[in-house]
Amino acid sequence: MYATMNPVPGHPSPGFPDPRFPDDFVPVDPVVYGPARTAIPAGRTPGLRESVIAWVSNGLAWVSLFACGVLFFVAILEALGENDADGWVVAAIVMYVVGVVATIGAAVGLIASFVRRLGADELHRPGPIADLVMLTVVTLISAAGCASPLLFFL
Repeated sequence: MYATMNPVPGHPSPGFPDPRFPDDFVPVDPVVYGPARTAIPAGRTPGLRESVIAWVSNGLAWVSLFACGVLFFVAILEALGENDADGWVVAAIVMYVVGVVATIGAAVGLIASFVRRLGADELHRPGPIADLVMLTVVTLISAAGCASPLLFFL
């Protein structure tokens, strides 16, 4: 077939109209089907800002909890080498507190995003539902990462 809808004919027949399409030809009748609409109207994405904040908070929590684990491991190695490890432990505790605060922020962002999307009736589309499900799973993993050091004290 032709690469374009407007092929140039060889010789037009005298009894038939010119077979070329005009440049403004639309194959769908706009009167019947109406103008094309966007999937998400501009400016109407409730809960998106809160969701992005929750994702960023989860990322920060994961990085800080991983850094806390690395710093605590370095503190153990320093202590085994009979060196002073107090600074490493303090740095690990600071990173742990940052991870806990970021996880709390992610949970608040998740709840706020859910409430905003529920209020705007956006939970009938698959995109916001998938975002909320994945964000819930990631936030639960972050919360489990924050709770895991507390298991040593119980």
